[in-house]
Amino acid sequence: MRTTTAELTAEILKLPSEEIVQVVEALLDRINPVSAEIDEAWAAEAERRIDAFEKGKISTVDGESAMRSLKERI
Repeated sequence: MRTTTAELTAEILKLPSEEIVQVVEALLDRINPVSAEIDEAWAAEAERRIDAFEKGKISTVDGESAMRSLKERI
């Protein structure tokens, strides 16, 4: 007998949080495999932004202001 999605979900939700995280990570890896090239590109971008911030070339914006600005653009 095949397990339904609802049954599987119910069983997963009975697991401890740490194990649920493992299931979610496995599912995400299945639908969106990790790409070393993309990870490296994001790491380089993060380093570039940190460097620019530390040199005073860019400033930060708090999350609330950023969200407000995005909503205004929509």
